[in-house]
Amino acid sequence: MQRRIFVAALPDLIDTDAFGIAAYTYHGLAMRLTGTSLAARNADTPIDFDAILADATRMLKGEGAEEFGDEPDALRDRMLGGFRWLLVDEYQDINAGQYDFLSALAGRTLSDSSRKLTLMAVGDDDQNIYEFNGAQVEFIRRFETDYNAKTDYLVENFRSTRHIIDAANALIKPHPDRLKVDHPIAIDRDRRKNDAGGIWARKDSGVSQGRVQVLPVGTDPLGHTQAWLAIQELQRLAATAPHWDWSRVAIIASQWSVLNPMRAACELKGIPAHFAGGREKSFPAWRLREVSALMDCLRQRLTQAMTASELRTIANDLRGNALLTPGFRLIEQWCDSVMLESGAFDLPVSALLDDLYEYCSEQNRVAAEGITLTTAHGAKGLEFDHVIVLSGDWSHANQSLPAERRLYYVAMTRARETLTLCTDGQKDFASELANASNPAVFRRDAPIVQNCQLACRAATKRSA
Repeated sequence: MQRRIFVAALPDLIDTDAFGIAAYTYHGLAMRLTGTSLAARNADTPIDFDAILADATRMLKGEGAEEFGDEPDALRDRMLGGFRWLLVDEYQDINAGQYDFLSALAGRTLSDSSRKLTLMAVGDDDQNIYEFNGAQVEFIRRFETDYNAKTDYLVENFRSTRHIIDAANALIKPHPDRLKVDHPIAIDRDRRKNDAGGIWARKDSGVSQGRVQVLPVGTDPLGHTQAWLAIQELQRLAATAPHWDWSRVAIIASQWSVLNPMRAACELKGIPAHFAGGREKSFPAWRLREVSALMDCLRQRLTQAMTASELRTIANDLRGNALLTPGFRLIEQWCDSVMLESGAFDLPVSALLDDLYEYCSEQNRVAAEGITLTTAHGAKGLEFDHVIVLSGDWSHANQSLPAERRLYYVAMTRARETLTLCTDGQKDFASELANASNPAVFRRDAPIVQNCQLACRAATKRSA
């Protein structure tokens, strides 16, 4: 879960106790512990976050304590500043550097148990898709032994319909050496009596009845036919829903190149769409005139502290009677997030400035208008009412079949209400599900599309 989504959910869950919780990324916490500031850097100079993480790990182990006039144990205690409990989300994505950092943070190897932090990790080995970035499933497998931990299985799905859950379970079941072999995912208790297809069992009663659709798209190597058929399927669904919202739709592929014909088809049909997950490089948000002006105001108060309410007053004074531009809208959203995270507590202005930089850097994950076009890696942590997973060479995304299967599983489980899996008729995951006679899966006959390759090819040239 993204840090800010987690923070936003806390007040509803635990009321004012939420203000006593600090939420960080690995690198964000490492920067806090080492005193590294984004605000003090040259905006054009890249930061070696892995080096900062390694520095924090060494300091937590007491290395270099003499530089600070401390004993090794005293340095660690001073760095932690009263932290007692740790909750680590997405633990399956941890790599070696992050594992060492977390181990030092929790005090795993300390002989004095009273100085160790209480640690809870939440992870799903079925969703380990960052092996290319050093993430190792082995770390989640070792957790119980490493920390003498008790394992609880969280198997209720609060997102997807039962048909989507059953299809995803069938897809991941053949994966070898899974941790949840005897604990399949199930729909949450409150929805168990609902129709397995959710609301689309009725809305699409003449076709899918809410089942996961497998849509044959042919073997067009350029992907034009697939793009056209995917758009036609979405338009068919949209025609049955009076309040259809294109921003609740995602089209997910194994590689960015597979999405280019999809973007062209959207343009040809006048449907809003955008690449997500960092595919499109945009102007850095902190260089927006309004954001830059707020940063200058904060720098003038760098040694002070202020509440979220005082911060909002400064932001409002800065705007005055000006129109709500994208820059001012971003500032308003950031002030809202600071309010959720801090309540009425005073915050160092230097920390606020760093947080604003981090907030700006997260903007490429913020949903824009229209259909989201993304890879499975880019879709991780997101969810949509309607998802189409494109066919393509998923084997290029990873080196082994189990890794490919996990990646495809992640793509499938982004869907809340409807899920369509495209197949080119080759031996692929979509065909595997369709051929297994799973009652949650419905194989469609592809509609005949006249001149779709020519139309999409022309749109692709225009958008290039």
